[in-house]
Amino acid sequence: MSTITTPQLLKRIPISSLPASTNNSVPYTNMAQFLEEGGFVETKPTGFKMSKRAFGGVRRGYPDNIKFIFLHHTATRRDVGNEHIVNIFNSRAAPGESKGSTHCSIDENGSIERLFGEANMAHAQGGTGKPFNTMGMSVELTAIGYLLDTPVTHDGKVYYQQKTDHNRKYWVPKADVAMSVDFNGDPKPYKDHIYWEKYSTAQIISTIALIKEWCVRYKIPFVFDQSAFDEMFPPKGEISKKAWDLEPGVYSHNSVKKSKSDIYPDPTLVSAFKRHFPPGNSYSKF
Repeated sequence: MSTITTPQLLKRIPISSLPASTNNSVPYTNMAQFLEEGGFVETKPTGFKMSKRAFGGVRRGYPDNIKFIFLHHTATRRDVGNEHIVNIFNSRAAPGESKGSTHCSIDENGSIERLFGEANMAHAQGGTGKPFNTMGMSVELTAIGYLLDTPVTHDGKVYYQQKTDHNRKYWVPKADVAMSVDFNGDPKPYKDHIYWEKYSTAQIISTIALIKEWCVRYKIPFVFDQSAFDEMFPPKGEISKKAWDLEPGVYSHNSVKKSKSDIYPDPTLVSAFKRHFPPGNSYSKF
């Protein structure tokens, strides 16, 4: 079963029709037909249609086998909304595409959309040879990720962009840009990038609430100290040794894939993690 292996987790695919398929025998002509004939579940709480082909079956040993939480961001603009993420996952479930999905997505307003049952496997962490998908919970924060160092000015306003050929709708206003930081909150490039689309305060609040919920439900330990920071944000070309050794905890996509840059050490996120998950206060004990 194919999983995500590309540096950019999500493609910006038009949702009005299926992407070109490598299997010409498939009769689907549009997404509505694909969902109706292939089957779908309704996301919660909103009720978007999520293709059953976008995620895997019930995981053997669930819930006792759940040991990890993996944090991602979508590589889309932060303001796209949860429905857009569902539509992208649906597009990736089409014949000939590489499947991608996470259990939840969180938009810039902090709305948590639960995309399918937690007992089911998400195609989230990529083909690593390790059981991260079968043993992990996963969540996407809508955000584009790293940005170029040099801003651009348009109509008197300052923006940052990820690529010089990006359409303006992908430009990020300066007010929505943050610098990556180290554990102490001091600015420091992460994977050669210093500027990023910041996660909204509402997203961070909801992410913390979801981590607490999952840590309690699945007895996953998480204390955010320097060691946890290092495992969540390993340097370029490295991954988390603890994650690779299947040590339970809360990690990022960076922790298990060298090519990834999600999530990033956002200053507000790092500060909030330190405040909510201090040493001696692991929610796995509750």
